Amino acid sequence: MKYLRILLPVNTVIVIQIVLGCSGLINTPVRTGPSFRLDLKAPIDKWDEAIPLGNGLTGGLLWGEENIINLSLDRGDLWDVRSHPGFTNPEFTYETVKKMALAGLTDSLNRQYARVSDFPTKLPGCRLVLHFPDSTKAESFHLDMKRGLGTVDIGDTYIECFFSAIRSVAIIKIPGSLQDYELISNPAVTKLGNKPAHIEEDDSGISLIQDAALGFRYVFCVKSKQLKNYTLLAVSSATSCDSDDPFDLACRQADKALSDGYGQLLREHEAWWSEFWSKSSVSIPDSVIQKHYNLVQYFYGAASKRGAPPMPLQGVWTADAGSLPPWHGDYHHDLNTQLTYWAYLASNRFDQGLSFLDFMWSLKPVHEEFARNFFGTEGIVVPGVMSIDGKPMGAWYQYSLSPTMGAWIAQSFYWHWRYTMDTKFLKERAYPYCAAIAEGLAGLMEPDRNRFYFHSNSAETGKWSDNFKNLLLLKCVAFRHFSESECEAKMKSYRPPA
Repeated sequence: MKYLRILLPVNTVIVIQIVLGCSGLINTPVRTGPSFRLDLKAPIDKWDEAIPLGNGLTGGLLWGEENIINLSLDRGDLWDVRSHPGFTNPEFTYETVKKMALAGLTDSLNRQYARVSDFPTKLPGCRLVLHFPDSTKAESFHLDMKRGLGTVDIGDTYIECFFSAIRSVAIIKIPGSLQDYELISNPAVTKLGNKPAHIEEDDSGISLIQDAALGFRYVFCVKSKQLKNYTLLAVSSATSCDSDDPFDLACRQADKALSDGYGQLLREHEAWWSEFWSKSSVSIPDSVIQKHYNLVQYFYGAASKRGAPPMPLQGVWTADAGSLPPWHGDYHHDLNTQLTYWAYLASNRFDQGLSFLDFMWSLKPVHEEFARNFFGTEGIVVPGVMSIDGKPMGAWYQYSLSPTMGAWIAQSFYWHWRYTMDTKFLKERAYPYCAAIAEGLAGLMEPDRNRFYFHSNSAETGKWSDNFKNLLLLKCVAFRHFSESECEAKMKSYRPPA
């Protein structure tokens, strides 16, 4: 048996094993071709080798062994956004960093401001665990990318699971009767000073209620319904940003799904995925590369949706390992976020790409304030590494506060306009954003002989820097000038719709 281990290009830490050996083909209930399937033999005993499911806001990892099936649950908007303690000191500014670095005081600088902190951080969700009789054994796990559907073979029948592309709910269809299931909290949340999650149970289901810092609360609710031949579980979630009573909202969403029934939810879900795949397709002679390409495109549908936060490092599949997520699950702008979304342009998945651009546009006021308060410049400066509220993550500040990464984001705005030729987007989003980035970068340039340079903001060096990255980003400053001549005529001719 051969395996191909693929590192997901959405900058997650999830690794999928794709079965390639013809001798080990698995009988599966899915009806799509092999290039749109992942077929994994049981057991799957690690969350990062699971079947990834999602709808852009919520995600789940389907895995397990023997008679235990796990669904690791996550949401893209679960965050502890308390500021890094070292960055709350008003004396900590770009000027402070430069002066101390040039004076050879890097050790003192690092001791004062490069302290490790557990927050800000992406918060893990929880785990739904299904306990089947000892006689029931998981034999294989499957993902139908065409339909956004996960299945688990358990002998001569199978479990189905999908995260509705239309609603804030996941559905699990289980043959026969199942009454033994539980929600397990991630203990890492208590490391942040939070109390353990509260579990509520009644005859209709179970809910997990987690209170976090700054009054933030999130809820996962599971409701069950026994039908003639199968059990239906509806899994929903809500936060205090969605409602003053997220518990009530999550429960109502789950109840509505059960009331409407599996057939209706599956039909509307499949219709959405059919429309998604109709946007574009690529045929590749190599079957392994074809499957990988389809998987990458599937991630756009499963992990990114306009109106929801864009994909951070682990997408909507935060580590379910009893610890805080790697790198705090943050937004790395050293091309991680940008490269994650580059492929949406050529593949015609503009709604998925606008998840990222809308998000960055909404943070423009935050980054204007960051430019003024930390760097002492006008325009906007985007932290090299940030949390969901747009503020810098902290710790290794030479990296997380790096001011030049916003140029790549400006390029993303520019490319979106060039692909769509949307004059309204150009006038109202692309040009203002790019101009503000260029203004911020230009404000940080300093003269050296007959040229201008960025001073390195790394405390590892006190030298003037003309490295490759900075030379590329100087090109972005020039964008403000060449874009004026390129865009001015189109903007002048633009008239908003009546």
